[in-house]
Amino acid sequence: MRKSDKQQKEMEEDSAAREEEIFANAPVGKALASMIVPTIVSQVIIVIYNLADTWFVGLTENANAVAAVSLCLPVYTILSAISNLFGIGGAGSLLYDIVKGGIPGFCMVALAMFSNCFLNSIISTLGSEAVAGIGIVRKIDQLAYAVNQGVTQGMLPLVAYCYSSGRRSRMWKAVGISAVFSEGFSLICMAVSLIFSNELITIFIRDPKTIYFGAEFLRILCLAVPLYTLTFVITAVFQAVGRGVEPFVLSVLHKGSLDIVLLFILRLLAGVERILWAAPTAEMIALITGIIMLAAFWKKLNMKYAQVR
Repeated sequence: MRKSDKQQKEMEEDSAAREEEIFANAPVGKALASMIVPTIVSQVIIVIYNLADTWFVGLTENANAVAAVSLCLPVYTILSAISNLFGIGGAGSLLYDIVKGGIPGFCMVALAMFSNCFLNSIISTLGSEAVAGIGIVRKIDQLAYAVNQGVTQGMLPLVAYCYSSGRRSRMWKAVGISAVFSEGFSLICMAVSLIFSNELITIFIRDPKTIYFGAEFLRILCLAVPLYTLTFVITAVFQAVGRGVEPFVLSVLHKGSLDIVLLFILRLLAGVERILWAAPTAEMIALITGIIMLAAFWKKLNMKYAQVR
């Protein structure tokens, strides 16, 4: 064996040993932090780029220009969806497992694109200022979304390891810590959005009509953040244990099906100005469904371990 090959093998063995130490023996909080922080940072960097685009365009004080940027978001979204489908790497022998694990993430992002298209189409009847306002709100919402996605993506490997190795208490502790952190951050984001809605929109544009629409939309949409946060955690748990149906159902309920139906119902019953309530309503239904599924899985898992004993 050549010296370089030997060194590479030793490095791989050292890396595997460090990973084993983190997954198996490190305190759960420390293990989660080592995996969550890098994913959060990578997600937030992307959000900063998107926020910067809107901010620079907003300097023109032209609502039409900001609205145009908002309408471009679905193109970016579908590219993100495709990356989520194959994002954990490619190998012919593992293609089925890769796609099975990636489909929920793909659906969650792709269906969000279709939902945004329907939403933009309906809101456009209120004028370009309303489209600009909802576009800014979506960019602000991406910060909480990115952090929560980073948390769930980071916790997934640890939960999967603990499940496969039979360490149930460590697994649920990792899930609990992730849920508490995500929910705490989401509640802070919601509170800031409710209290400083006008100020947040003003950062991007000073057009009074756009600020009015944006602030109104933000105060409604921020209510959905603490709800979808927990849905993401539940979805990640099912992905980690290798189940495909539950994550798919929750992804579809989260965006692209129920919320679109609610958009049209609310438009008929309450007018275009109130259609944003479709988001928190759909998220509440998705979360309740997720809790029921998780409770059923918990019960089944306990029965399985009871039989083993």
